[in-house]
Amino acid sequence: MERKLSLLDAYTQIPKRIGVMSMTREEEINDASKTYWNKERVNMKYLGLHKILWTILVLV
Repeated sequence: MERKLSLLDAYTQIPKRIGVMSMTREEEINDASKTYWNKERVNMKYLGLHKILWTILVLV
Protein backbone atom coordinates (compact mmCIF):
# COMPACT_ATOMS: atom_id res chain seq x y z
CA MET A 1 0.00 0.00 0.00
CA GLU A 2 2.82 2.39 0.88
CA ARG A 3 4.53 1.68 -2.42
CA LYS A 4 1.28 2.23 -4.34
CA LEU A 5 0.84 5.58 -2.62
CA SER A 6 4.36 6.71 -3.44
CA LEU A 7 3.88 5.67 -7.07
CA LEU A 8 0.61 7.57 -7.16
CA ASP A 9 2.41 10.59 -5.69
CA ALA A 10 5.05 10.32 -8.37
CA TYR A 11 2.41 10.26 -11.08
CA THR A 12 0.51 13.25 -9.68
CA GLN A 13 3.31 15.44 -8.33
CA ILE A 14 5.97 15.22 -11.04
CA PRO A 15 3.68 16.05 -13.99
CA LYS A 16 2.14 18.86 -11.93
CA ARG A 17 5.58 20.44 -11.65
CA ILE A 18 6.09 20.03 -15.39
CA GLY A 19 2.63 21.51 -15.98
CA VAL A 20 0.97 18.54 -17.66
CA MET A 21 -1.46 17.69 -14.88
CA SER A 22 -4.53 19.89 -14.58
CA MET A 23 -4.32 22.25 -11.62
CA THR A 24 -7.08 23.75 -9.55
CA ARG A 25 -8.71 26.84 -11.04
CA GLU A 26 -6.95 29.24 -8.63
CA GLU A 27 -3.56 27.72 -9.32
CA GLU A 28 -4.28 27.91 -13.04
CA ILE A 29 -5.20 31.61 -12.86
CA ASN A 30 -2.13 32.46 -10.75
CA ASP A 31 0.13 30.49 -13.07
CA ALA A 32 -1.40 32.11 -16.13
CA SER A 33 -0.99 35.63 -14.77
CA LYS A 34 2.63 34.87 -13.89
CA THR A 35 3.61 33.27 -17.18
CA TYR A 36 1.38 35.23 -19.57
CA TRP A 37 3.97 37.89 -20.41
CA ASN A 38 6.75 35.33 -20.72
CA LYS A 39 4.62 33.30 -23.12
CA GLU A 40 3.79 36.44 -25.11
CA ARG A 41 7.48 37.32 -25.30
CA VAL A 42 8.36 33.82 -26.49
CA ASN A 43 5.54 33.88 -29.04
CA MET A 44 6.71 37.23 -30.40
CA LYS A 45 10.27 35.91 -30.59
CA TYR A 46 9.17 32.86 -32.56
CA LEU A 47 6.93 34.94 -34.81
CA GLY A 48 9.90 37.17 -35.55
CA LEU A 49 12.09 34.16 -36.31
CA HIS A 50 9.46 32.70 -38.61
CA LYS A 51 9.06 36.00 -40.46
CA ILE A 52 12.83 36.25 -40.93
CA LEU A 53 13.07 32.65 -42.14
CA TRP A 54 10.17 33.12 -44.56
CA THR A 55 11.65 36.30 -46.02
CA ILE A 56 14.98 34.52 -46.51
CA LEU A 57 13.22 31.58 -48.20
CA VAL A 58 11.18 33.88 -50.42
CA LEU A 59 14.21 35.96 -51.40
CA VAL A 60 16.25 32.83 -52.19
